[in-house]
Amino acid sequence: LAARFRKDLDAPELPFIIGQLGRFEAKPWKEGRSKVNAAHIEAAKEIKYAGFVSSSGLTSKDDNTHFNTKSLHEFGKRYARRYLQVVDDGEDSMFH
Repeated sequence: LAARFRKDLDAPELPFIIGQLGRFEAKPWKEGRSKVNAAHIEAAKEIKYAGFVSSSGLTSKDDNTHFNTKSLHEFGKRYARRYLQVVDDGEDSMFH
């Protein structure tokens, strides 16, 4: 996906930020979600100019699927910080 966006936009150094799926106490992850999470973390390690954003500590709406408004705001801040780190470092700063 990152390679396709970069090619389509003719931007080989386009930052690619991957956000972690919501992890809510009332809806524990099963094996499939854990595998997706591991793949996201690995992709952020392997893709140049990429980063991973944790959803740790964020809370859900009553549906236990989507983030509530306060958590979405926090998640956005985390994305912004990771983006700035990736841009400043010229590569994924989370894993260095």
